[in-house]
Amino acid sequence: YRQLGAGCERLFRAIIQDSCLLSDEEAHWSYEIEKDDGKKATLTLDARIDCSHITRKPAIKSNVEEWLKRCGTYLALSEDRIRQLKGAVFEARQGYKSADAKRQNGDLRFGMNAAMECYLPVVAIISTQASHTVIRRYKNAKMLVLTGIISDDDTISTYAFFRKIVGFELDTFFERNSEK
Repeated sequence: YRQLGAGCERLFRAIIQDSCLLSDEEAHWSYEIEKDDGKKATLTLDARIDCSHITRKPAIKSNVEEWLKRCGTYLALSEDRIRQLKGAVFEARQGYKSADAKRQNGDLRFGMNAAMECYLPVVAIISTQASHTVIRRYKNAKMLVLTGIISDDDTISTYAFFRKIVGFELDTFFERNSEK
């Protein structure tokens, strides 16, 4: 599963970068924490979409801006907060069945850091393997969780997000490459 997860993360980032025409630097997002021993650590997320970086694909930029508004409404963010969102930061996962407290705390920490920088924190799960308890906890913390359900709702479906916002048919990609 670890290798599947690593592959999903790389694929997710590559699609975001290619579809939005983002450089490595533009698609990169990280933040710094202080560890228990007082040393600093840099934690890196899987992808970032900053609307100001989408300069060569106006239709995608518009899609992202409208999607951010819908997600803000879905998460019950205030109108002021929705207007402040400048993009989204993504943690991509193959699945998320575990309710591991350490992982959840790490995700919530990334969510707080992303929100402080006016990004929508998003956990994007490729499969349908997701703990509903964890999804509810993240939504209550104003983090968006996309799962691998086949749906037209881009505020809950990873596949709808890719199709409607980024313009990439992820489900078709997997079908086409299932033998590999």
